[in-house]
Amino acid sequence: MAGVYALLGFDTTDPIANGAVEQLSPSVQTQMKMMPQLLQPWQEADLISDEVEDYYLNPVSNTINVIWSTSNTVTNLSFSNVITGTINVTFSNPGVSSIMDPALMVVRDISQNIAGSFMIHTDRISNVVPLDVDIASPHYETAIGYGKIIMYIVNQTDDIQNNSPMIGSFSSLFVADTLSDYSNTFVSITNVYLGSFVGNVSSFSLTDANEFANAANQVSNTMTTYRQKDFDFFANSQMIVDRYNKVSEFNRIGQTELFLINDYIGTPNLKNNLANTVNPS
Repeated sequence: MAGVYALLGFDTTDPIANGAVEQLSPSVQTQMKMMPQLLQPWQEADLISDEVEDYYLNPVSNTINVIWSTSNTVTNLSFSNVITGTINVTFSNPGVSSIMDPALMVVRDISQNIAGSFMIHTDRISNVVPLDVDIASPHYETAIGYGKIIMYIVNQTDDIQNNSPMIGSFSSLFVADTLSDYSNTFVSITNVYLGSFVGNVSSFSLTDANEFANAANQVSNTMTTYRQKDFDFFANSQMIVDRYNKVSEFNRIGQTELFLINDYIGTPNLKNNLANTVNPS
């Protein structure tokens, strides 16, 4: 038998196993037929063929890979020691070194830290990697979960009628087009830089150096800033939900709990708040 049931691998030829199988009663079968449809045809097909992981993509991954590859090329060419940050380039034009030296350090940081961290972050909020034990970093599942709860809360407390509580942890995905434009500029001026070498001497012009520095900073700042915005928003979301869970426990307080709070363990602040709550039980 082909289908979802076949995935169970139940041995229908085993008389012992078959002996334990009982047909559902007519009433139970009727109840089962009244259940709403659990799976659409495509969902059933994907469940059977194990296509359930192929639903999400990271919209900025290609751009990040281009940035990472380009920054690696620049770093490998420009540094004699990447760890210590020792630059091995002589610039023949006056004033270029004072611009390029800090710009190359930015590129080294993109290569070693920023691009990788941004990829990990956007993979998580794109749901292309599973939720793991890291609950302090944004992930699609937790960010959406917190967002749904907060949407109801702030609708009542602040009359917020938009979806910002749900999308605030995903701003790094919305910057895809901007980051792609910055990446194109970075790649273009990097090609000019790579073509300026004879040995370890670069004839990079002052104008090109300024463009290179601006491009590197735009790429670096965009990935760093938006990743941090998402982390900050996610942390704030966690904080709101944690506080909501604490204060909302008093919405379900019973008489015994109320007795303990009023007579023994409650602070004056809590007792006063409960006394002024409509229908505290």
